[in-house]
Amino acid sequence: MALLVLSLLVLVGCARVGEAQGWPSGVVENGTLFIGTQDGDFRALDTATGEMLWSFRLRLRGEDEDGRAIYGAPAISEDAVYFAGYDGMLYALTLDGEEIWDTTVGQSDTNEIVGGPAVADGMVLIGSSDGKMYAYDVESGSLEWTFSADNGIWTTATVADGIAYFGSLDHNIYAVTVTSGNEVWRFPAEGAVTAKPVVADGKVYVGSFNSVFYALDAATGQAVWRFDGANKWYWGGAIYHEGAIYAPSLDGNVYALDSQSGNLMWTMESDGPVIGSPAVVGDRLASTSMDGRVRLVRLAGGQDERPCNIGEDLRASLTMSGNTIYVAGDDHSIRALNIKSNGNPDETWVHFTDSDIPVPLDSTKVC
Repeated sequence: MALLVLSLLVLVGCARVGEAQGWPSGVVENGTLFIGTQDGDFRALDTATGEMLWSFRLRLRGEDEDGRAIYGAPAISEDAVYFAGYDGMLYALTLDGEEIWDTTVGQSDTNEIVGGPAVADGMVLIGSSDGKMYAYDVESGSLEWTFSADNGIWTTATVADGIAYFGSLDHNIYAVTVTSGNEVWRFPAEGAVTAKPVVADGKVYVGSFNSVFYALDAATGQAVWRFDGANKWYWGGAIYHEGAIYAPSLDGNVYALDSQSGNLMWTMESDGPVIGSPAVVGDRLASTSMDGRVRLVRLAGGQDERPCNIGEDLRASLTMSGNTIYVAGDDHSIRALNIKSNGNPDETWVHFTDSDIPVPLDSTKVC
């Protein structure tokens, strides 16, 4: 299992994933889903039909085909989409799929990329397994600055008010300026941090590999509260919605926490680790699990709704647009699920990235 390999490698202090598969998640812009695949390319799909509008084949820094994978979500700014390959390549394309620039992130043989890019203030920020956060000019791809941690950075940075927040395998959470990469503060999390932080209400919310979820003051890095209720690590990033934090854990639960106090409101349970980030759709929370199911619960109280059984390991974070969520599975599928007003998910299309006919005409709906 790729997750077990990742976990063991972190425990022994090695920042390498092993055989890369990619856990692609995407972003929606103007009726197009931009998303990486498990087949070494990056695609633009029509959100209404699942048809492929264009694809871009990842290049390899070396000759190892295992490096042709994408883990982090892409980022869109103006008329460009930015994404990174596991083997250390960062790309900028137009929204029509034309390449603007690419660059090799770092120069070592340990510069694999697990997180995704963040774009702000004319910079593209990307963390690397070589322990550095890199900032590139959005237009030219020229390197502007680097920030060094003491171990790999697998986190996608979150930027707010000119400050980038991210974690590291060195057990710290960092805040640095976007324009210069100067450190503002660091917080010792007592465990590796791979989850993308959430910034809201003047706080930074993020979980750690010590099974603790933290709320920090965004200006000072001082702890505001901590939640100790999980019994396994936090891998995926939490989300914030209307005064609540929804934090996914490898113990199979998503914890609904009051954002001001950290008090537990309710728990969404599953039968497998929850790796990807959930999504809020209307008045419901949607989440995936390694047990192969997409679950929905009501935000008010966490009551279970009917799950959709994809039947494949689900590791990637959900992508949401309107009342539709997009789910990537380990069977090389990307599915669009429309969430009806009664909470039932309805599959509108499936796109298989390893098929000559990506959108089959006669496929059986999973829900």
